[in-house]
Amino acid sequence: MTRKLRVLIDGDEMGTVIQDGKGRFQFTYDESYRKSPSAIPLSLSMPLARAEHDDRSIRPFMWGLLPENDDTLASWGRRFGVSPRNPFALLAEVGEDLQGAIQMVPIDRLAELKRREGATLLSPKALARAFAELMRDPGAVQFTPGGGQFSLAGAQRKKALYLVNRKWYEPRGRTPSTHILKPPIVGLAGQVENEMFCTRLAPRVGLPAPKCWTERFEDISVVVIERYDRIRLKGQKALPIDAAGGEVHRVHQEDSCQALRVDPRNKYQQDGGPGIKTIMELLSGSGRPGEDRDRFMRACAFNFVIRGTDAHGKNYGLLLSAGGRYRLAPLYDIASWLPYSQNHRDDRLAMSVGGYCHFDRILPRHWRAEVRKSGYDPDRSLMHIRDLLARVPEEARHLLADCEREGAATVELRKLTELIGEHCAVMRKTYGSERMAAGQDRLPGR
Repeated sequence: MTRKLRVLIDGDEMGTVIQDGKGRFQFTYDESYRKSPSAIPLSLSMPLARAEHDDRSIRPFMWGLLPENDDTLASWGRRFGVSPRNPFALLAEVGEDLQGAIQMVPIDRLAELKRREGATLLSPKALARAFAELMRDPGAVQFTPGGGQFSLAGAQRKKALYLVNRKWYEPRGRTPSTHILKPPIVGLAGQVENEMFCTRLAPRVGLPAPKCWTERFEDISVVVIERYDRIRLKGQKALPIDAAGGEVHRVHQEDSCQALRVDPRNKYQQDGGPGIKTIMELLSGSGRPGEDRDRFMRACAFNFVIRGTDAHGKNYGLLLSAGGRYRLAPLYDIASWLPYSQNHRDDRLAMSVGGYCHFDRILPRHWRAEVRKSGYDPDRSLMHIRDLLARVPEEARHLLADCEREGAATVELRKLTELIGEHCAVMRKTYGSERMAAGQDRLPGR
């Protein structure tokens, strides 16, 4: 028996995913959508030039819309009575609000989705109970009866909510979420504050990242990330995403694994995921390749400097626009492993540099060898590292002072700031430390 899911992009129908009697998937663009000058591809792996795309492209894309946590998938399987190993069946249940501009719904629920909208107000007490339940049961997708069915990719437990006038709501139907909230990870003390701190640190050293803060609901702290794949418009005017008025729109994005047809279970390079060279080649086709390739290399250097171990292919996103044009998205899911490392010699990057993944084995010559494969200036790659080694410790101290003034500083944040400073001091013995001169942080011809 053939089953069908309709695919919508920012509320407009764009195509259909079918699952045939043998369990194979196929995605087909609606012809009227495909020929529109404003059409955006579902994925770079499924260009608009062809109407039909087979299992090799649509299956990894669909898996990339789902959590990677097996406990979450198993819980959803039990809750909905479907196989946790069937992304089609799972998305039929949780596809109302996904990453990027996409929604996936069974055809018989499409009319209801288009009619159904709105959001339910959540009190701080209700949020505390809901996050406590999410920490116990990773499949707790709804916080209120009739709440929206959402899915967010990644290994962490998280919830997508709607914020307006400093109040939290659970959206439903065609109403988009605006923020992602993540409760603590058991066993990683201060992880919520760590992600907030590193996400706020990145823009201070020249790397775009979403607005981010922590909130406390009774005894549970969560990290809050403003979704960069959402925009609030009133006419043609953009408003703050949490302002009243206007309408929230979904902005399309995908991660690098989806663009490259890589199963998210293989997101790390050592498991078959993309490495630096592969993503640099992908960014050669972006709308501004020089800028995006340079920003990606600086992001690699930033994760190297703060000892970020989770900068794999799924954590580099692409913003897609009409005609298949695309740009590198802001950074996300940024955190330092320094507070949790038991043995620094075992710490590994998600992508190898010159054939090495272990942080402490990577030397300047390895960076030079790695970036030459991508046609990138070896001297500039080391300039990024030296510049970050000069700037990151100072900016971390300034950020900590801001957190102190906001009442958001914790023992763990103070320790993280100290560890970053100590780690950079050690790295400077090998790499040196020198701020880029004015203008050097921009490539010629940008």
